[in-house]
Amino acid sequence: MSNIKDVAKLAKVSTTTVSRVITGNGYVSDKTRNIVMKAIEELGFKPSKEAVGLARRKRYAVGVVISRRIQKLECEDGAILSKDGFYSIVYGGIKDKAEEYNIELKILILEEQREKLNESLDGYLLVGGDITLEDVYAFKGVNCKPVILVDQHIQGKGIDCVVSNGYDGARNCIEHIIGEGYKKIFHIHGPLSHYGFKERYDGYRDAMKINGLLPLPFLCDDINDNMGLLLPQIFQNYGFPDCIFAGNDGIAVKLYSHLNGMGYEIPEDVGVVGFDDAIFASLVKPALSTVKVFRYEMGSLAIDRVRQLLYGENIHPVKISLHTEFIQRDSCRK
Repeated sequence: MSNIKDVAKLAKVSTTTVSRVITGNGYVSDKTRNIVMKAIEELGFKPSKEAVGLARRKRYAVGVVISRRIQKLECEDGAILSKDGFYSIVYGGIKDKAEEYNIELKILILEEQREKLNESLDGYLLVGGDITLEDVYAFKGVNCKPVILVDQHIQGKGIDCVVSNGYDGARNCIEHIIGEGYKKIFHIHGPLSHYGFKERYDGYRDAMKINGLLPLPFLCDDINDNMGLLLPQIFQNYGFPDCIFAGNDGIAVKLYSHLNGMGYEIPEDVGVVGFDDAIFASLVKPALSTVKVFRYEMGSLAIDRVRQLLYGENIHPVKISLHTEFIQRDSCRK
């Protein structure tokens, strides 16, 4: 059975460096950390119970980082997340699991941290599509602190993340509504620089093409409501759709308001489908058909992942992707 000395010998580093990688305590460069992790993987080395126990005896403090965009959408009283938003439910999963592990949480605003980083914390959950690669490097810092992306994925960089499977969710959704008889399906989405919107866009596009249908996607402002200008232009240039697939439930509800204001009935004149299964999705009239994202579980898995890294467990980076579920309600029935 391999031991810490074997790992140090293979990686050509000191046992102290290996210990720092395992416990997450002390500075190790990214390059050296990767070498040590490869050696651990190659040897099948498992940290001793003593090393893991040392990490577990400490009470860790973890930052939950959100952007001003999310703050504007979902926060009340400063940086306190409200109860029914997408990320608020994600945070509920984070909070409950953190209490179970005796991890202290601190909500931080991304843009403020870019100006002056809070370096006193032991790790960070970087939440939402506004997070950049530069942010990841900044929060990891010289001490290579654990960083987990939540509802964000940066391709090709091997960064730990927890996301929903938006591609399969969107593709399955479109396949379903095509089976219901809808053919001319528009997609109105938020910025494709955000991983969630891009995954859903890709799933929509591929489902349409596979079924011999023309994808017709359109970018909207998902914060400020510009539907009053956007919809007339779309209908004038591309005709009227059978159904509109919204990038999230918030966009879908804006569609409800503006379509009704233009004299159209849902689903009699046009079907509408959302994504997320927000609390209000089942309460609006007609009840919104949507794709359920398991947000609470996303938060719970994210704090569990940061706990693993703080304890020196399963230190190779992972992408955790939660499958979604189509929820048929009344807004897209023929």
